[in-house]
Amino acid sequence: MDNENTVDKHEVQAKHFSVPPQEQTVEEPVSSAVATDGMGASDEGITAGEVLAVGGVATADGVVTASDVTAADGVATAGSVTTADGVARVGSVTTADGVATTHEQAAAAQKKPKKKSSLASKILSVLLLIVGGGLIAAAVFMFGQSQMEYSEQDQINEKLAAYADVDDATEEAPVIDWEGLKAINPDIVGWIQVPGTVINYPVFQSTDNDHYLHTNADGSYGIGGQIFLDYENQKPGMLDYQTLVYGHHLKNGSMFKQIADMDNQQLFDSIKTIWYCTESANYKLNPLFLYYTTGEDVNVRTFQFENTYAFDQYLLDLFGRSQTSCADADKITAGITKVMTMSTCNYIEGAGRTELVCGLAEEMEALRNGTQGPSTPPPPPEPPAEQAEQLEGELVEPEPEVIEYVETTVVNG
Repeated sequence: MDNENTVDKHEVQAKHFSVPPQEQTVEEPVSSAVATDGMGASDEGITAGEVLAVGGVATADGVVTASDVTAADGVATAGSVTTADGVARVGSVTTADGVATTHEQAAAAQKKPKKKSSLASKILSVLLLIVGGGLIAAAVFMFGQSQMEYSEQDQINEKLAAYADVDDATEEAPVIDWEGLKAINPDIVGWIQVPGTVINYPVFQSTDNDHYLHTNADGSYGIGGQIFLDYENQKPGMLDYQTLVYGHHLKNGSMFKQIADMDNQQLFDSIKTIWYCTESANYKLNPLFLYYTTGEDVNVRTFQFENTYAFDQYLLDLFGRSQTSCADADKITAGITKVMTMSTCNYIEGAGRTELVCGLAEEMEALRNGTQGPSTPPPPPEPPAEQAEQLEGELVEPEPEVIEYVETTVVNG
């Protein structure tokens, strides 16, 4: 390498770094080449201004600074970069394929994928906003619709409640306008009322247990339907060993929601009286015990038994699963002759149904104070008539044989 070539290189560097003319002096070649980052010099030597810095950047003053070093993304921040063909070009960057590009081209190449990524992120964000907004709108709509249905159900119940004259002060049986109710719906069979609660509803009976789940007394749809008597119970109720009455557990507190809440012993004890009224009689009941079960438990719907003892054994088995109960419930259950069970939903894992068993108040008091005793097993059945005769013959002792003696007179002739 001669001095003329050295000056040419300085001129190239000066164009980029704007070095003052007086500093562009020709230096004598040094005895050995200086290079960094694995980049070698020619055998003829290199001047101080030709020192290669990290990333192949030659500075004008021979000193490598932070701005002279090739960046991590392959873009030179300042100075000249040696390209694939070994020629230093101002503002050139060697790319992965060995082709030198300008800083502007390299920057554009770096920005393109970022634009795509940014666009994809924006699209995803918009989609998420749309989906989120849709879910919120759906939730608001469902909540509004639910509130509207609850409001409509309350209006129906209020209209029907006008057919019952209730005196909460005396807790006497409500007086019912049966003719007015029958004019609305001939399926009316009874009225149920619990003093001190919102429970004050007519009771209907259909030919199945599905109709009144979501059908109001006037035939319209209702989220809570109506309170109804099991279709297999004898009309109007309280004629079988067990009378079963169903009602929804609505989250706004209406229908049989307060029955489900009686799994709390304090609330259970606060409910003293339940009235079930029919056109022919008024039945005053007291809560006996409450138990959980599932919707698949067909044993709940047992209405007829061979005798009172069998019925009481059935109730004692249910009492063994009770969550809450009245005082002396075991003693009462062992002798009671008739109950009404109020059935509703619950939201308890592994259960799903709450059953409140109620007994006739007068009978429960008699069993509690001992004037009425527990039921007893019936005597063994009598054997059939033929078998009875056979048994009777085996047990009767035979009569002794009677031998008669006849005196005879022998005449000797």
